[in-house]
Amino acid sequence: MRSAGQVVSRDALMSSMYNRKASPFDRSIDMHVSHLRRKLEAPRVLIKTIRGSGYQFCKSSDDSAERAAT
Repeated sequence: MRSAGQVVSRDALMSSMYNRKASPFDRSIDMHVSHLRRKLEAPRVLIKTIRGSGYQFCKSSDDSAERAAT
């Protein structure tokens, strides 16, 4: 949430959560994001997957609409 509106890579998330580098086969970050989505996202998208880059926490519904249109 500190980086709301910015794309944060899986490597950066892994580094801040586990203090280690991410391996290509480690899916723990993806599972955490999946669980957060299930708990937080009822009426709108809050966490966007930016393919090849990472994840983005949307500040508002406008952010998620802008990314979907692009």
